[in-house]
Amino acid sequence: MPFDSKRVVLSGHSMGGLIAIQMALKGLLPVCGFVVNGPAVPYLEEPEELEKLLPAARQRGLRAYFIVGEQDDAINTPEVRSLAEKIQAAGIPCQFEPVPGATHDYSSAYDAALRRGLTFVSKAER
Repeated sequence: MPFDSKRVVLSGHSMGGLIAIQMALKGLLPVCGFVVNGPAVPYLEEPEELEKLLPAARQRGLRAYFIVGEQDDAINTPEVRSLAEKIQAAGIPCQFEPVPGATHDYSSAYDAALRRGLTFVSKAER
């Protein structure tokens, strides 16, 4: 079976989410998008780097989905939301989903959001 990059989604939690975001935006692997849960936020200290990556990511058809627990005190939710808004403003399909009552630790409360994220990201044009 041939490799189909339109079916590959990067995903990660916390620091793994940061790495998934960076890899997807930089185009290090041919993927249709990323789904991250409670991610650390990249490019805070280098916003110009983010701005340089967004046009090419849009051209590749990248899609993005951010999931955060409403009770997650290990991440800065406003920073995650701001990153999602910047990605969306650049013309990249992107959604931000808060999960009621969820903390930074993984729980089954995240399952439905992860399924929605995978569905959203995998809707890339084939």
